[in-house]
Amino acid sequence: MAIWKKEYNSFEDFENDEQCKGAWELVAVVNKPNGVCADLITECKNWQTAVRRFFKALENDRRFDGWMEGIIESIENGYWKDKEAYWNAKTQRNEYTGGYFWEVEPNEDCYYICLNVPKCQYE
Repeated sequence: MAIWKKEYNSFEDFENDEQCKGAWELVAVVNKPNGVCADLITECKNWQTAVRRFFKALENDRRFDGWMEGIIESIENGYWKDKEAYWNAKTQRNEYTGGYFWEVEPNEDCYYICLNVPKCQYE
Protein backbone atom coordinates (compact mmCIF):
# COMPACT_ATOMS: atom_id res chain seq x y z
CA MET A 1 0.00 0.00 0.00
CA ALA A 2 1.48 3.33 -1.05
CA ILE A 3 1.00 6.08 1.49
CA TRP A 4 1.68 9.60 0.32
CA LYS A 5 2.36 12.74 2.31
CA LYS A 6 1.29 16.31 1.63
CA GLU A 7 2.18 19.32 3.76
CA TYR A 8 0.05 22.43 4.19
CA ASN A 9 1.05 25.85 5.49
CA SER A 10 -2.23 26.23 7.42
CA PHE A 11 -5.59 24.59 8.16
CA GLU A 12 -7.11 27.02 5.68
CA ASP A 13 -4.85 25.65 2.92
CA PHE A 14 -5.77 22.10 3.91
CA GLU A 15 -9.50 22.84 3.98
CA ASN A 16 -9.32 24.52 0.55
CA ASP A 17 -7.61 21.52 -1.09
CA GLU A 18 -10.64 19.79 -2.58
CA GLN A 19 -8.51 17.07 -4.18
CA CYS A 20 -7.21 15.80 -0.84
CA LYS A 21 -10.22 16.34 1.41
CA GLY A 22 -11.06 13.02 3.05
CA ALA A 23 -8.42 11.22 0.98
CA TRP A 24 -7.41 7.77 2.10
CA GLU A 25 -3.76 6.71 2.28
CA LEU A 26 -2.67 10.35 2.62
CA VAL A 27 -0.73 11.68 5.58
CA ALA A 28 -1.78 15.32 5.69
CA VAL A 29 0.67 17.46 7.67
CA VAL A 30 -0.74 20.84 8.68
CA ASN A 31 1.43 23.59 10.10
CA LYS A 32 -0.19 25.66 12.80
CA PRO A 33 1.05 28.73 14.66
CA ASN A 34 1.60 26.65 17.81
CA GLY A 35 2.76 23.37 16.24
CA VAL A 36 2.05 20.75 13.63
CA CYS A 37 -0.66 18.15 13.13
CA ALA A 38 -0.65 15.03 10.95
CA ASP A 39 -3.42 12.57 10.20
CA LEU A 40 -4.11 9.51 8.08
CA ILE A 41 -7.04 7.29 7.12
CA THR A 42 -5.74 3.92 5.98
CA GLU A 43 -7.34 0.61 5.08
CA CYS A 44 -5.77 -2.37 6.84
CA LYS A 45 -6.68 -5.17 9.22
CA ASN A 46 -4.59 -4.28 12.27
CA TRP A 47 -3.53 -1.20 14.14
CA GLN A 48 0.19 -2.08 14.08
CA THR A 49 0.21 -1.84 10.28
CA ALA A 50 -1.67 1.48 10.38
CA VAL A 51 0.76 2.99 12.89
CA ARG A 52 3.80 1.76 10.93
CA ARG A 53 2.40 3.25 7.70
CA PHE A 54 1.74 6.58 9.40
CA PHE A 55 5.22 6.91 10.84
CA LYS A 56 6.95 5.57 7.71
CA ALA A 57 5.43 8.51 5.81
CA LEU A 58 6.81 10.83 8.52
CA GLU A 59 10.19 9.12 9.01
CA ASN A 60 12.30 11.99 7.67
CA ASP A 61 10.39 14.65 9.59
CA ARG A 62 12.07 15.23 12.96
CA ARG A 63 8.97 17.00 14.32
CA PHE A 64 7.39 13.57 14.76
CA ASP A 65 10.44 11.73 16.12
CA GLY A 66 9.92 9.66 19.24
CA TRP A 67 6.14 9.39 19.14
CA MET A 68 5.69 5.97 17.55
CA GLU A 69 7.13 3.94 20.43
CA GLY A 70 4.95 5.66 23.03
CA ILE A 71 1.81 5.30 20.94
CA ILE A 72 2.48 1.59 20.38
CA GLU A 73 3.11 1.03 24.08
CA SER A 74 -0.07 2.90 25.02
CA ILE A 75 -2.24 0.90 22.62
CA GLU A 76 -0.69 -2.37 23.85
CA ASN A 77 -1.85 -1.28 27.31
CA GLY A 78 -5.38 -0.45 26.16
CA TYR A 79 -5.10 3.31 25.62
CA TRP A 80 -6.03 4.40 22.09
CA LYS A 81 -5.64 8.13 22.62
CA ASP A 82 -3.94 10.63 24.87
CA LYS A 83 -3.72 14.37 25.30
CA GLU A 84 -1.79 16.83 27.36
CA ALA A 85 -4.11 17.96 30.13
CA TYR A 86 -3.70 20.03 33.26
CA TRP A 87 -5.62 19.92 36.50
CA ASN A 88 -7.82 22.98 36.93
CA ALA A 89 -8.43 23.40 40.64
CA LYS A 90 -11.29 25.80 40.01
CA THR A 91 -13.32 23.40 37.84
CA GLN A 92 -11.92 20.26 39.51
CA ARG A 93 -11.24 18.70 36.09
CA ASN A 94 -8.37 17.91 33.78
CA GLU A 95 -8.46 20.32 30.86
CA TYR A 96 -6.84 20.28 27.44
CA THR A 97 -5.15 23.59 26.70
CA GLY A 98 -3.66 22.96 23.27
CA GLY A 99 -0.64 20.74 23.91
CA TYR A 100 0.02 17.37 22.33
CA PHE A 101 -2.70 14.91 21.46
CA TRP A 102 -2.90 11.71 19.50
CA GLU A 103 -5.43 9.02 18.72
CA VAL A 104 -5.69 5.80 16.77
CA GLU A 105 -9.31 5.07 15.96
CA PRO A 106 -10.32 1.68 14.54
CA ASN A 107 -13.35 1.43 12.26
CA GLU A 108 -13.95 -1.99 10.69
CA ASP A 109 -11.04 -2.53 8.25
CA CYS A 110 -9.61 0.98 8.46
CA TYR A 111 -7.89 3.23 10.96
CA TYR A 112 -7.79 6.95 11.55
CA ILE A 113 -4.58 8.24 13.11
CA CYS A 114 -3.99 11.79 14.30
CA LEU A 115 -0.99 13.34 16.05
CA ASN A 116 -0.67 16.96 17.15
CA VAL A 117 2.76 18.10 18.35
CA PRO A 118 3.32 21.53 19.91
CA LYS A 119 6.29 23.60 18.68
CA CYS A 120 7.96 23.50 22.07
CA GLN A 121 8.48 19.74 21.64
CA TYR A 122 10.46 19.92 18.39
CA GLU A 123 12.12 23.36 18.27
